[in-house]
Amino acid sequence: MKRFRLRPDARTAALAAGVIFALFLLLWARLSAWYAVQLTEELRSDVELDASVRANAISSGLSRRLLLLEGFGAFAEVMAAGHSTESQMSFYVQSVFPTVDGIHALALAPQGVVGFAFPEGSNAHLTGMAFFKSPNPTVARAAANARDFGDLVLVGPVDLGYPEPVLLGLRAIYNEGDLWGFVVLVADLDPLLGLARLDNEPGNLSVALRAGSGLLIYGQPETLQGDPVLRRVEYPDGAWQLAATPARGWEAAIAGELRAFQLALLLTGLLGSGVAYLALRRQFELSQTVEEKIAEAETAGQRERTRLARELHDSVSQALYGIALGARTLRKNAEAGKSGGELFEPVDYILSLAQGALAEMRSLLMGLRPEELDEHGLSAALERLGHALAARHQIQVETRVSDEPALGLEEKIALYRIAQEATHNVTKHAEARRIELALWQADGRVSLEVSDDGRGFDAARNYPGHMGLKTMRERAELLGGQLWVESRAGGGTRVRVDLPLSGGATEPTGGAG
Repeated sequence: MKRFRLRPDARTAALAAGVIFALFLLLWARLSAWYAVQLTEELRSDVELDASVRANAISSGLSRRLLLLEGFGAFAEVMAAGHSTESQMSFYVQSVFPTVDGIHALALAPQGVVGFAFPEGSNAHLTGMAFFKSPNPTVARAAANARDFGDLVLVGPVDLGYPEPVLLGLRAIYNEGDLWGFVVLVADLDPLLGLARLDNEPGNLSVALRAGSGLLIYGQPETLQGDPVLRRVEYPDGAWQLAATPARGWEAAIAGELRAFQLALLLTGLLGSGVAYLALRRQFELSQTVEEKIAEAETAGQRERTRLARELHDSVSQALYGIALGARTLRKNAEAGKSGGELFEPVDYILSLAQGALAEMRSLLMGLRPEELDEHGLSAALERLGHALAARHQIQVETRVSDEPALGLEEKIALYRIAQEATHNVTKHAEARRIELALWQADGRVSLEVSDDGRGFDAARNYPGHMGLKTMRERAELLGGQLWVESRAGGGTRVRVDLPLSGGATEPTGGAG
């Protein structure tokens, strides 16, 4: 059986990928711990907000009930001073009793013994109840505190003979410095819990309510032991404490989202290690590819040198040969004693050829060293291109260029290459007598246009093997520009390209001649 073996380069890549994954596991553990802290803090903030809303609702409900007891106490003080009658008291109680939900009774307890309770029918068992002698120590202690400190006292839940434990509020009434008795409020707990939506246990929270004395009013003791969020339930002369935690505990509440994060992070690490393995293997393959590319570059350089030699032969060499012929003609005319126009004509011919050769040389150098566009400017380069075309191809070239546009070097090179390609197509295919080369800028864009009066072509037709138009369009679109070609048979051709002005380009400079 043939055994599977990794090549040396694959083994090295696998080892490196394993080391990367081991380091990633350390990072994974630290990121998981960090993310767990973030999730817990976010969840705690949500629970704090929820608990604050519930605590405020309970506090508001307690305040309404205790304000009712305070008003009742103020009326009782008037009656204790002999300024009102029991019938007036009864009328007052009947008027205020319906204003607050969940009140079982409002009662008077002269000397601490209930003598009047409203409504009488459902509270008859309260009559005669002596608070100081109550068998319930919580009730007896509340009465003593109300007497000794003169404050409003709220206790509960306590058993006062109702179907459910109730809240008991006591306020001491004094007459000329002596204890007259108490005003009493007995309230149901459920309406208060309903204000905080605790009558139906919240599914995602565990909530407990504890009195200032430590007595658990609502909920389970475990809630107070699970690092709860605590909020005070304020009421006049006292406070309760509301505690809230996630129903399943803090860790269980974030477990799902934390596991999803850990899994995604782990998959990312595995993917990264796999990519590292493939990249390292690819590196060995690329080393061979680089050597091949270097050889291709050398071949491309040789091709470029061959092209340059051909361009020099076709343009500058011919111009120099023509200059030599013109010089010989000038010499013969001078030796023959000729003068005037017969001498100036060869001189003009020599000057025109020299100027054309100079323009052609500059155009070739611009193609070899495009960074000179940044030094001398695009406008100057296009003017030189126009002079070279006129001299080399004996064609009329009109060049209209604006001040140097605010473009980066990359954009200038692209426009110059497009101009070269467009004018090359004209001289090679169009049989034109005239070329117009224009450059201008307006409305935040730079425009280049090359037009001729040649034979034209069908611009909508595809020409296999001819990549010039495609290359020009790709150059423009790569830099965020657009290129249009308009042509028709016998009607010439117009090529136009628009590029957006560069935001960070250097200040425009005047074109050099």
